[in-house]
Amino acid sequence: MSTLEAPGGVDAPEDDVEGSVDDDAIGAPIDLDVDPDGPDDVVDEPPVDDGALRRGIDIVVVAACALFVFWQLHPSLILDDSTPAGGDMGAHVWAFAYLRDVLLPSFRLSGWTPDWYAGFPVFQFYMVVPFLGMVALNAGLSGVASVVPAGLSLAVSARLAGLRDVRRVAMVLVAAGVVTAGIGALSGFGEAFRFTILVAAVAAAVVAYQRSSESYRRLLLLAAIGIALLGIALPYGTSFKLVTVAGVVAMPVSAYLFGRLSRLPYPTPALLSVATLGFLFDKNFTIYGGNAASTMAGEFAFSISLALAIAYLGVLVHGLRTGTHRATAAVLLALVGLCHLIPAFFALGATAVLLLVHVVDEHPVRGTRAWRADVAAFVALLAVVLVAAGVLLTDTATLPPTVAVAAVASTMVVILWWSRTGPADPEGADGWFGAARSWWLMSTGAVSALLAAWWVLPFFWQRTYLNDMGWEKIAVHRQGTAIWTWFTDSVWPELVPGDLRLVAALALVGAVLSLVFRNRIGTALVVLGLGLATAFVFAPQGRLWNARLLPFWYLVLYFLAALGVGEVVRAVAQLASGRPDRPERRIQWVAAPLLLLLVSGFLGGQLRNVPGGRTVPGDGVNPERYEILGFLPDVLSPDVEGRNFVTDWSRWNYSGYEGKAAYPEYRDIVATMADVGRTNGCGMSLWEYSSDLNDYGTPMALMLLPHWTDGCIGSMEGLYFEASSTTPFHFLMQSELSAGPSRAQRDLPYRDLDMNAGVDHLQLMGVRYYMGRSAQANAAASVHPDLTEIASSGPWVVYEVADAPMVEPLAFEPAVTTASGHQDEWLCGGEDEFGRCTGAALDWFQDTSAQDVALAASGPSAWQRVDPGQESSRRPVEPAVVSEVETGRDGISFTVDRVGSPVLVKQSYFPNWRVEGADGPYRVAPNLMVVVPTSNEVRMTYGREPVDYAAIALTVVGIALAFGLARSRRVAVPELRDVAET
Repeated sequence: MSTLEAPGGVDAPEDDVEGSVDDDAIGAPIDLDVDPDGPDDVVDEPPVDDGALRRGIDIVVVAACALFVFWQLHPSLILDDSTPAGGDMGAHVWAFAYLRDVLLPSFRLSGWTPDWYAGFPVFQFYMVVPFLGMVALNAGLSGVASVVPAGLSLAVSARLAGLRDVRRVAMVLVAAGVVTAGIGALSGFGEAFRFTILVAAVAAAVVAYQRSSESYRRLLLLAAIGIALLGIALPYGTSFKLVTVAGVVAMPVSAYLFGRLSRLPYPTPALLSVATLGFLFDKNFTIYGGNAASTMAGEFAFSISLALAIAYLGVLVHGLRTGTHRATAAVLLALVGLCHLIPAFFALGATAVLLLVHVVDEHPVRGTRAWRADVAAFVALLAVVLVAAGVLLTDTATLPPTVAVAAVASTMVVILWWSRTGPADPEGADGWFGAARSWWLMSTGAVSALLAAWWVLPFFWQRTYLNDMGWEKIAVHRQGTAIWTWFTDSVWPELVPGDLRLVAALALVGAVLSLVFRNRIGTALVVLGLGLATAFVFAPQGRLWNARLLPFWYLVLYFLAALGVGEVVRAVAQLASGRPDRPERRIQWVAAPLLLLLVSGFLGGQLRNVPGGRTVPGDGVNPERYEILGFLPDVLSPDVEGRNFVTDWSRWNYSGYEGKAAYPEYRDIVATMADVGRTNGCGMSLWEYSSDLNDYGTPMALMLLPHWTDGCIGSMEGLYFEASSTTPFHFLMQSELSAGPSRAQRDLPYRDLDMNAGVDHLQLMGVRYYMGRSAQANAAASVHPDLTEIASSGPWVVYEVADAPMVEPLAFEPAVTTASGHQDEWLCGGEDEFGRCTGAALDWFQDTSAQDVALAASGPSAWQRVDPGQESSRRPVEPAVVSEVETGRDGISFTVDRVGSPVLVKQSYFPNWRVEGADGPYRVAPNLMVVVPTSNEVRMTYGREPVDYAAIALTVVGIALAFGLARSRRVAVPELRDVAET
């Protein structure tokens, strides 16, 4: 038997390598009417080897799917160096620059920023990996100099391909240099040129890797790709846009890899790739995540994570079958979680289902009482793990984290012990029921958790400071009604909207055939889909918004539909040939290209973006339609009714702020604020919200004030709503200071326009500038004694707020509340008669008469303690005189003329703050800090907690273990039923 190099450098039998079996044998029924001995004069010719043709068709189909997605998102605009706008995406622009210019030079991937919400921990609760990709694309050389790293990358690729002859390598480099120089001269060495040579360099490295026999081919591959990515600099806007579309463009490729690695029969893997087009351009959801519309809304990290999750599940299935690829699976799963947590939960749930399906399929005595008992026990143990993990993540107020961790760990130990004492395989397979595969998965999962620990562990440890925006669940389950009633009236329209019925019908075909033929992957998808639907219906109102489950449900439907189409195609091919064991190959060859033509034609018509197509306006009787082949006579040109908005949305986003009609007004107010910062001093601003701000490109456009002014003018409102405990108090202020506020956070006691209360809160929060836009707000601001007009631009009037210093002495001793400091209770420990939140900090913030006495979450024992609702006593202290206040990106320093008197620091509280020359800092309402000086010079810095260092150390261990897994031998898992039996 020939051998191929298996992952980890171990030689594996060829039968264990993906694609080594005859795909036509997969799922083929046995014809019992054929006489095996047959007549002597019949010579059965061997089947034609069409493997190369099928692979070529698959490559063309998958590449066409990815290019179709990229084309619909306007490549010319993506490669243009404009500043992307639209929804949340237009505010994400800030994070990329802050990571590149502030955090990375300080050797940090997370840290502090004063730019939003009076300061918040940036990338503590939001994913940094996608922005690292932007930094990588933005690094390196630009213009004609970008040819140098491209040449170096190509040289490494030549070495990878085995070209050791210096003259041959030089000839390759010279030829490539002449071609690239010609292209660069024609294109002006601009964005498109650099992108082209970057893609070419990466593609050359991948092709060389596929044909390489070098011992260190993985390292050479990484070196070639790394030199290209880090050496060729793409512009800021281009780098940002390319990363935002990476997930949706890669998803067809990930789906194909999932099908191939799962050994789904030909042509199903390519059909899965085509099915992702329907998912990506599905119009039934626009913000939940995963599809192109959600990506345009700013959920690009979600789509990247989901694409990685699909690829991970393919590697998982391959590993559970062969015992290989543990390192690859661990790295992919870690990246899934580091790009977005919600797809990581989906990946973990799918992992549990796939493990269960494979373990059940492994049992040597299926169908017996022992088999049913073992399966029931295994399901029960998995349920305990999932329940404990769910409690650990969502209800730690009632169950301490250590208890939940111990429950999960002990249950895993029980699973291993139980599985190793199960019935032996009568055929002598190496291992006991479930043990080997459980060990494969647990070792992989443990390394994956360690790899992600540097970000996940601090996130988990500090989660008490997460803000809950209170997204309201989609309520579909009505208590007290029969199951068939609420399912028909409420649930079904949410799970299967009208335009998804064809997909649902095909998915039902795929589900039934998967169960009938005992297809492992199809069965797992059925179980996963049922679990997602049940969770969507019954998930309680909480931090996990049940609408976030819908993208995964839709994806399962599309995948099952592809499986259904694949089985129908195979059945037709068998009937056409008259030989079930020899299906008609030409039918299989054309299946995926034909489906691609139909799906892309229909979607292209709805997207109004097909070369040669034209729009035919409606005439009052007939609706507007789109002729796909508009250059042909009407009778020959198919037309599509309806319109898909994604291509228009992407045009709006990627044409950038600079492409909007209102850009001059936006540019002028930004320039005005930059001048204000230079003449009056830097500081935080609060701008009046208005839906009209969308004319700038997004209502969030002014969140970029710190981006455009190099941090001089901050914005109280920022994008990462959940990442700051100050967020709800900002929205209360925004409502007081806006004629048409957004009121984005639910259940808060909002006030209408109230300039007096708003200015009081601006002074409390240390906000230096107020920017009014509406006539109502400006009329109230112009007569307020603590607001002074200092500038104007278009409809904007800029006011300076009096008595709003960053550091301020207190005249009364703070009071410590006995209420919990957990963010949920600190803000919203109860509800009033109108269903609005009440909590210690919130009630104090709304009662301006109580704000003479700061309300603290903790403090020295000498400070008074007060119960919620109890009035604090005024205990006067002699205020210190504060001077020489200096603020930086992650530090504040000042001097006082006396020690022992409390001082209010108007930066948001977070446990990572440290102080020298004072006691504290102590958290005070709404979410600020108080220190008690012990010397005349006080310095505060934002540093790392012990959990941060522990998390980094764990990740270092994880990296070492990942290398160990890559070089370890495969886990000897028992053989499963041959896929041909499914």
